[in-house]
Amino acid sequence: IKSDPYTKFLGVLMDQQLQWNEQFAAMIKKGQQWITQFKRITGLKTGMTAQLLRQLYKAKALPRILYAADVTLMPASRKREKTWKQASTKRGVTRKLTSIQRQAAIMITGAMTTTATDILDIHAALLPMPLEIER
Repeated sequence: IKSDPYTKFLGVLMDQQLQWNEQFAAMIKKGQQWITQFKRITGLKTGMTAQLLRQLYKAKALPRILYAADVTLMPASRKREKTWKQASTKRGVTRKLTSIQRQAAIMITGAMTTTATDILDIHAALLPMPLEIER
């Protein structure tokens, strides 16, 4: 009998060392899939309005992308990281999730791609991703 390097329990992918690498990859993949779906339903003439797109992002996409993030991406202020590698991995995942939220904010606001992420979050009425993870 071969053992798997990870197991799925209540929708969370866990490995024996609790490194959460598979869960992080799944979170990023879900985020990219949601952005792809948003690109399909947005358009200048026939797409969803910004208000509806924002509501869809906050109500459906964000909770599914950040499922179990309170455990896997627990902030360093609440729990000390065992190694520097774990902390840098979590920062990298947070950076990628911020990039995904940035793409959603660009679609919601219709802003140019050179607009700063903080400004996009404010105009789209979204919390910055690190604060969203802590919430």
